[in-house]
Amino acid sequence: MDKDYVDTLLKFADASWHEMDTRRSYEWKVNFSLWTTLGVLAGVSFKGETSSLPQTPMWMIALVLLLFPVIGFVYIFIWTKGLYARNQRNMRRAHYYWNLVETELNLSPRHQVLPEDVSEPYWRNWSVLSQVLITVIFMLIAFLALYGSALRGVQTQGHSTAGQTQTNRTRADRDPKSNSHIIAPGSGISPLAFDELAGALGGAHDGFDERDAQTHLTAEQV
Repeated sequence: MDKDYVDTLLKFADASWHEMDTRRSYEWKVNFSLWTTLGVLAGVSFKGETSSLPQTPMWMIALVLLLFPVIGFVYIFIWTKGLYARNQRNMRRAHYYWNLVETELNLSPRHQVLPEDVSEPYWRNWSVLSQVLITVIFMLIAFLALYGSALRGVQTQGHSTAGQTQTNRTRADRDPKSNSHIIAPGSGISPLAFDELAGALGGAHDGFDERDAQTHLTAEQV
């Protein structure tokens, strides 16, 4: 038995396995960070705390919503698939070196050498499938929450604009000076008297000018 040869094989096996473990650690860190971000976004949207949405341009909201399918595609078909392929390669290498060590030591092989061209589809691996399903669920919830919040913001903005317009009209009708712009300079009719006359004649100010007011006052005096 060549001790140095066995030690070298063990180092190769440990290096391959350690590389896979390291990749798994930041894989889960990315998953938890993504899930937390989506959960916070969904929670804030459901609570209606996105008060700045009515002032946000619609193209910007649409752009954010369009990012969801892009993120989902990258996560499932690039990120997850790539990590799974690299993990499988590291696992095959580790098993290969451990199998050589067992053969060198005349031990019954416990680590099967996995062929390079035989690999389980990544979507059939229970660990990978669970991560993908959890991510998709979080993304759907966040998407629907943000979309609903954006719709509420647009409706609120429309109602606010309509309400402000109605308020301005009501104030104009109640303001005695609202009709002063149709009183000729030097007229003997005050804006207050003019407004009272217009209201007495039905409250319709359209078409009611200074001449009508003078005619009405003259008729009353006669």
